[in-house]
Amino acid sequence: MYALHEDVNDPLILTTLEAWEDLEALEQHIKNEHVWKLVSDLRKMRESTEINV
Repeated sequence: MYALHEDVNDPLILTTLEAWEDLEALEQHIKNEHVWKLVSDLRKMRESTEINV
């Protein structure tokens, strides 16, 4: 599950929430080539990133 949220005070701040069945499912997802392509493209557009698992 993915959910994209925009900050109520600053529309330039976006938060993406993801829910995975388990850690193994997340690890398999991260190994996909299309995920790495997306992550690479997003890195070009962001100022900062915070990842919490």
